[in-house]
Amino acid sequence: MNVDPLRVRIRFLGALTADERRAVIQEAQAKLHEHLEAMQGKARRDQTSGDVFGRLVTRGAILSVRAQSSCLAEVQEALLSQ
Repeated sequence: MNVDPLRVRIRFLGALTADERRAVIQEAQAKLHEHLEAMQGKARRDQTSGDVFGRLVTRGAILSVRAQSSCLAEVQEALLSQ
């Protein structure tokens, strides 16, 4: 398994109150959304410039951020049902 700082933080959410957990998840989702928008802008620039390898690297980053956001959504849903 690779090291993922987001998963490490999720592991320790139990040390927080419910309100603190909610705030941490919301902040992380907001930051991921900002990062995703930046990466999508870079992908457009890579496409325009013809930077094939840059576009491929950026595409990998976009997929990674989407996966993290999806994971956080599942965490949030699981915590709401507690």
